[in-house]
This record gives sequence, C-alpha cells and structure tokens, in this order.
Amino acid sequence: MPTTLEVYEKIKTKLDTDTAKTLIEYIQETVEKGSATKEDLLKTEADLSKQVSDVEARLDKRIADVEVRLDKRMTDVEVGMNARITQEIHRLESRLYIVAAVLLGFILLSNPEGFQKSLKFLAGLFG
Repeated sequence: MPTTLEVYEKIKTKLDTDTAKTLIEYIQETVEKGSATKEDLLKTEADLSKQVSDVEARLDKRIADVEVRLDKRMTDVEVGMNARITQEIHRLESRLYIVAAVLLGFILLSNPEGFQKSLKFLAGLFG
C-alpha cells in the first residue's frame, strides 16, 4: 500500500499543491474516522457482549430461584398428599372394622354354630 507522501507526489503533478494537500487531508480524515468508527463498533460489540452475559447470568439466577421454589412447592404438595392419603386409609380402615362387626353380628344371629368358623376366617383377613 502506498504511503501518503507517495500518493501526494502522484496527484500533485495533476492537481495544484493546495488541492492535492486538501485531497490528502480529506482522505486521511476519512480513514481516521473509519478507524474510529471501527473502534467504536468493537467497543459497542464488547459492551453488548457484556450486557448479554449479564442478562444471561441474571436469567440463570432467576431460573435457579424458580427451580428451588418449585422443588419446595412439590415437596409441600407431596407431604400434604401423603397426609391426606394416610387420613383416608385410617377412615377406610375404621369403616371396614364396622362392616366386619356388622357381618359378625349377622353371622352370629343367622348361624350360631358357624360363628366360630366365621370368626376364625375374619381374624385371618384382618390379622
């Protein structure tokens, strides 16, 4: 690539000295502005990259926080469901014992001699 002085020497012969100087100064300023613009773009790119990284970090933190809250909520729901299931099992067991007592009463009234056999059978069922 030719130097500024070489370009100046070539165009000076075709233009007057002042016009050649003005043209060279214009070209140099344009190139410097282009360089400054590239520097600005590189700085802007670096700034944007940092901003994207910051946003990603904040999103990662928010996602982690949501996951923690979701895990806690799921644990709370599971504990609540287990408690309800246990209550329902106890309720059904008590009803089952009532049904067994009614059946024993019915068997005793309807067949006193088979009562002992029925009692042993039900004892085997309910342990």
